[in-house]
Amino acid sequence: MPSRWAALVLRLGLSALRRYVERPLLWAALRFGEGPYYEIDPAAEVVNVLTSSFVYFDLGKVLVTFDPEIACRQVAQLLQTDSQTIGAAMYDSGIEDLLESGQIEEPEFLDRLFSSVGHSAAAADVLEAMSAMFRLNTSMLPVVSRLVSEGVPMGILSNTCRPHWDWIMRQNYGLLRLIGTPAALSYEIGCMKPDPKIYHAAAELAGCAADQILFIDDRIENVQGATACGWRAIHYIDTPTLIEDLRAMGCRCFV
Repeated sequence: MPSRWAALVLRLGLSALRRYVERPLLWAALRFGEGPYYEIDPAAEVVNVLTSSFVYFDLGKVLVTFDPEIACRQVAQLLQTDSQTIGAAMYDSGIEDLLESGQIEEPEFLDRLFSSVGHSAAAADVLEAMSAMFRLNTSMLPVVSRLVSEGVPMGILSNTCRPHWDWIMRQNYGLLRLIGTPAALSYEIGCMKPDPKIYHAAAELAGCAADQILFIDDRIENVQGATACGWRAIHYIDTPTLIEDLRAMGCRCFV
């Protein structure tokens, strides 16, 4: 006698079953206020095989959007200066890159920032102000949920710092919960994309050979860094284009 799941497959067919799985995943994410989202054609058929066995997503400008000008304005209010001064002190000076690459930690970052600007404020307030610039890219919800429904393991590979990562995690985004772990983070690994070391470390975390990993990133130099390490990679422009790129690669979830 066929099992309950086997009977469901026979009754609904693969396409309908995919919708049966995906809709609750989308609902679970959207219940936290993350909609609207880009709709994938529910009639898409499973006709091919995803040759990569693991998918890594970049975080900023792929899974979340961000605006550094917002961070600069918010920090400027705390430090009694203007956003241009903060932009020069945080970004142009290179201390943000040092923080993201794990070369310095938050106390030294703040000391350098305060010294450059000539004012100080509570550390927690400044770290919050510089991090509260992210918003979920809701258009990626159906892409991630379909990969989940197909059983494709996923992770995040990001150039980021602890304050940004912790702030994003506190938002409890359903999309990021669907992706799960591992998270290969530059400040923990000690180098940034496109350094080959971060791709090698990420592959170890995923437990996959390089040629079994697909990477999606919005920066072409990071895409090129991944392919130089033997990964497959897609340059993210927007979600509709990503779906077309996945189809062109023969990803069974989107053909």
